[in-house]
Amino acid sequence: MRRSSFVIAALAAMLVIGVACAPAPTAVPPTPVPTTAPPTAPPPPTPVPATTAPTPAPTTAPTVAPTTPPTPAPTTAPTAAPTTAGQADASTLVALSTTTAPKLEALADDPGWARAQALTIKVSGGQNLTAGATTATLKAVYTTDTIYFLLQYDDPTNSVRRSPFVKQADGTWKKLTDPDDKGGDNNKYYEDKFAFIWTINNSIKGFDTAGCFAACHAGEPGKPYGNKYTNAPGETGDIWHMKTVRTGTVGQVDDQFLDDTKYNKDTAPEAGRKSDANTGGGYKDIVLKDGKPEFMNKDAKPANAGGTYWLKDADKVAFDDAKFKANDDVASILVAPYQGDRGEIPAAMAWKDGKWTFAFSRKLVTGSKTDVQFDNLNSTYLFGFAIFDNAQVRHAYNTGALRLRFSGATAVPTGPATTAATTAATRAATPGAGVPKAIPVNHVGRPQCLICHLTGVAGAPKVAAAPDHTAFKDETAVCMACHVQAK
Repeated sequence: MRRSSFVIAALAAMLVIGVACAPAPTAVPPTPVPTTAPPTAPPPPTPVPATTAPTPAPTTAPTVAPTTPPTPAPTTAPTAAPTTAGQADASTLVALSTTTAPKLEALADDPGWARAQALTIKVSGGQNLTAGATTATLKAVYTTDTIYFLLQYDDPTNSVRRSPFVKQADGTWKKLTDPDDKGGDNNKYYEDKFAFIWTINNSIKGFDTAGCFAACHAGEPGKPYGNKYTNAPGETGDIWHMKTVRTGTVGQVDDQFLDDTKYNKDTAPEAGRKSDANTGGGYKDIVLKDGKPEFMNKDAKPANAGGTYWLKDADKVAFDDAKFKANDDVASILVAPYQGDRGEIPAAMAWKDGKWTFAFSRKLVTGSKTDVQFDNLNSTYLFGFAIFDNAQVRHAYNTGALRLRFSGATAVPTGPATTAATTAATRAATPGAGVPKAIPVNHVGRPQCLICHLTGVAGAPKVAAAPDHTAFKDETAVCMACHVQAK
């Protein structure tokens, strides 16, 4: 009996909330379904199998170039000679060291991905996907200061018709909504998404075994799909949330975070899921003004006749109702790249022949308390993963925790003056430091460096005056955070 109860509880946990579900639009209240039948969007260039959702065949999303955030002070990681990365096990992604960063806009065609081993991730339990499931492949490579990811998975439909405004036969405008949406649960007129959650400093208790489920809370009143929050103060997670219409179209993954805030319909409707700080940009709902959408694209094309279901801020002009006829769709969302912490994950994307491909990157070290810091390349980093197919929250998920480790990384002791990041930051801030010299002789197995190279004993080359090497612990792992070891 006790075993049956455990199984039932575990199955209930699998029906929990979206990893980083987008909130329902707040600027425009839900409106009735249009009396006029929704128009049919033009078909994409390639045939796409029909889905169960009543969304018309979508247009094909363009390949979106990444939006690159301002670069913080450089950090560094140990650079290893190129090797082929092998997976440690079926749940571990191995990031391969590289000296040449892949171009995000080249997606899977960039040759830099060829040597990286793919992690296969099976997800299930989602809305709209075939049988609720799909399989993703994930690759990772890293340079001295940045990690890059390539994600691909099958999705038979490119869902872009995200609750547009539709012109009615009588000339009025109504927002297209899911008639079954009971609040923040749109599964018919939404967008495709994916999400990662990284536990920050391994702070989320139980994440190492349960993965994202450690922060899932199903069955709470007020939400049809439950809530997401951690269970104690100090437990925090870093959320990377790709929203293909709202952030992917401007070349970004939305950078968010998770804490222990419990759901409150008035003060915390999103519970523990929150967004990183930003200094500008972002997306917001377009509202009806005098019964008509406030803005339109300057090209005046309906979204279902060659236009887009998003409106870039740079392209918006005042709405001209005379440009549109009955059954025309226009975008209900205004988009622009985020500035600041929230915009630190540049991305590119493309949907083709029933498959999504995404390439995205992030600095290894950002310095933000709401970000996971990849500052010790000898550590393993835990994460969970989810895919949303035209669904606001009802995502397909992997079970258990996934892991990231770095191939070719030398162990770097933690501590304020011994991490690779600190070593590099010190050098970068030191005028005249230049590029660290390579180690010309194989020193593998020698536990110390400065014992000889500070004094020049036995003819050993003395270290440069800048930066001050006495600030670093005398261990080869610390030295090789900057200096390449000869083979």
